[in-house]
Amino acid sequence: MQVKHWRTKTEILTSVPGVGKVLAYTLLSELPELGKLNRKEIAALVGVASMNRESGTRSGKRRIRGSRHRIRTVMFMAMLRVAARLF
Repeated sequence: MQVKHWRTKTEILTSVPGVGKVLAYTLLSELPELGKLNRKEIAALVGVASMNRESGTRSGKRRIRGSRHRIRTVMFMAMLRVAARLF
C-alpha cells in the first residue's frame, strides 16, 4: 500500500517540466510537509522566501535563513539544467 502511495507522489512530481527523479526523491524524503502546508510556508522551509527583519521604523536586510539546505541545492541544480536547455 505504501509503495503505491510513494509511486503516485513521484509520478505527480516528475510530471512537472524540469522535475526529475533526483529532485522528486529529494522533495519526498526531505520535505514530508509537502501537500500539508501552503506555498508560502513551503517556500520558507525550503529557503527560497526571503525573511525581512523590520520592526516599526527599523528596516533591515532581507535574508534567507533557517532553511533546508539540501533541498535548495538540488532545486538550484534542477533550475540550472532547465536554464541550460533554454539557451
